[in-house]
Amino acid sequence: MREVNPYIKGLLRPPLKLIGAKTKNRPYLYPFFPEHKTYLEIFMGTAGILIGKPPCELEITGDKEWEAINFYKTLQEKPEAFWDKYSKTKLIMLDSKDLVQERAFFQTCKDVLNMSNVPNLDLAVAYYFVNKLAMNGIFRRNKAGKVNSSYCQTIKGRGFMDRVWFDLILERIKKVRFYNCDYRDCLLRRPSGTGFIIADPPYLRCQTTYNGVSFTDSDHEELKENLEGTGWDWMLTINDDPWVRDLYKDFNIFPLDVNY
Repeated sequence: MREVNPYIKGLLRPPLKLIGAKTKNRPYLYPFFPEHKTYLEIFMGTAGILIGKPPCELEITGDKEWEAINFYKTLQEKPEAFWDKYSKTKLIMLDSKDLVQERAFFQTCKDVLNMSNVPNLDLAVAYYFVNKLAMNGIFRRNKAGKVNSSYCQTIKGRGFMDRVWFDLILERIKKVRFYNCDYRDCLLRRPSGTGFIIADPPYLRCQTTYNGVSFTDSDHEELKENLEGTGWDWMLTINDDPWVRDLYKDFNIFPLDVNY
């Protein structure tokens, strides 16, 4: 299977793929970044914005999606064990002869995520494949807490890591601090002094909830207050809406057209 280029528009690709990721829009964001020695990304998602920027002295990111945090922490702590498990699992996937077998592979990975007492290494590998093979990059759970993402119907063109890409990711994230936490807790982990915060929350009135958790208008109002209260430089990415424009009317607003 042909592997993808680990770079897109000259920027290192994140290994994960999730709905709402800013992978293709990063070049438009970075020119607005101020100089900073401390960086805080409070809605990590794929960590694509962090991975594409030049490293700084201290980088902290958090997300409520435990599987995503576990994935990156496993890469940091057990890189060779992950690569060995990942490589063997990928061979099983590539050995699939038809759509029925591909679906069976996808279901097996979901089953691992829905089991209890599974080693974090196995969960990280299973999450990676569900993440890459989920329809529209939507990783979701049902009301019972079980992963029920839909299969995208193909393993072709999904962009699986090769060793070169893997090593580039390892080098980029080796000093990053990953936390499984709400954005509020992530803000509390910032050190004294000054720094820069990037916030990419769920869009206003987004039709897709994030594992059943919606981000309400009042949540957006609270987020604004929390960002203001830090005293740090910050940037927010959000959908263009009259309500949002009024909420942030005292700040610099820059429009960006995005095609999905």
